[in-house]
Amino acid sequence: MPDPPVILVITPDPTRSERVARWLGNTHTVRKAADRDAALQEFDTAVDVVLVDQELSDVPREELLGQLKALQVGCQYVHLVTDPPGLEETGLGVDERVRKPLDREELRSLVTRLEKRKDVQEAVDSYFSALSKRRALEAEMVSDPENDPRYRALSGELLGRRRQIESLLTQVEKKDHESTTVNDRINTEPTPLYRAN
Repeated sequence: MPDPPVILVITPDPTRSERVARWLGNTHTVRKAADRDAALQEFDTAVDVVLVDQELSDVPREELLGQLKALQVGCQYVHLVTDPPGLEETGLGVDERVRKPLDREELRSLVTRLEKRKDVQEAVDSYFSALSKRRALEAEMVSDPENDPRYRALSGELLGRRRQIESLLTQVEKKDHESTTVNDRINTEPTPLYRAN
């Protein structure tokens, strides 16, 4: 049985992190960090999604995000903001900026959508890896490559990966459509970080 996805929530408020753990704990492993040192200690290649609270104040957010990305580039990063993001937000390099508050279903939808995006990224990486192997094989072959079982295997893998990517993109688009209320929060008035359910 595969390990559950890992979420790292970085916020100085323990009530907020506990609520995320309660809402996602049945389906995910939730790690909590209140500052940079704790975030770096809790972070590793097993983390799938990082939620970074705007209220983190012990270190510039762009510095922390840069340190995390240097350790793990395949992770999805979310910046939880109080005010609508301005131009200064564009330099943070996050995958999504979401305005607080999030209720339980919005948080779950957000995390699911990001996990699907990561699946797409991994499938694309695998596709190009197989494509590179097939091109290398073509370069060293002097006869019809279709007669080589290695070439046929790689061609079959490429076809399967293309179908996988198309399927995953359809799922991502569906999740994006279902979660418009999350992104619409960028245009609403600020309220407490999370609403209790």
